[in-house]
Amino acid sequence: MATAKKKTKKKPAAKKKPAAKKKPQTGAPVYADGVRVHCAHDAIIPLDKVKLYPRNANKHPDNQIFILAKLINGHGWRGPITISNQSGFVVRGHGRHAAAVLMQAKEVPVDFQDYESEEMERADRLADNAITELSEWDRGLVKEELGHLDSGVLQDMDLTGFDGPSIEDLMTAAPPADGAFGDTSTEKKGQGVSSTWEGVKNSSNMPIRIGSIETRVTSDTGQKVLEHLQKEFEAGTDYADSIEQVFLKGIE
Repeated sequence: MATAKKKTKKKPAAKKKPAAKKKPQTGAPVYADGVRVHCAHDAIIPLDKVKLYPRNANKHPDNQIFILAKLINGHGWRGPITISNQSGFVVRGHGRHAAAVLMQAKEVPVDFQDYESEEMERADRLADNAITELSEWDRGLVKEELGHLDSGVLQDMDLTGFDGPSIEDLMTAAPPADGAFGDTSTEKKGQGVSSTWEGVKNSSNMPIRIGSIETRVTSDTGQKVLEHLQKEFEAGTDYADSIEQVFLKGIE
């Protein structure tokens, strides 16, 4: 009597990665559509095969993409577009993708990475954008670096990542005078508050630094801060504590 053959379940087909170029021999220059690739990467794939995450929360304004495209053209690819092996979507590099589109690039370097779960992939996508917002510029050092590059050693200052107006602002802004706010450790109610803010009120865009807090204020903001501080002083609040709260928490 013939026995029935057991049916074996077929394994689901693995997701196919986009067709990629073979890596050249070690030491040979690598290019993606004519642009030098300096960064580590897994493959160079057609741009139209890159799948953007449809719910990417970080939006890139046109001027940022324009400068980013200039940076890639000028410096080459210094960072790949990161793609998740699990979902197939971009995790890091939505801005670089938009810059590549603007450049009319046909291919880009990519890095394929594994994630423990969908949640970890989503978290990394958010973290990549959020972490940059926690950094601060040392305006003095930035000004020195820009000054060196602007002395003729760099032909296109856009390659610094700063646009023209930003560079002009950084190079021409005068630092706040020492003691502009008096001795904040001893300044008390009613002592020199109005005179302290006269310069701020009459300035359209004045840099202010209190300890580790650095900001710029308009004349309108200066007036509001002054009014806020006067109320705080009338309530007996210490000057230094009050002004710190103004900058950290904002004015209601």
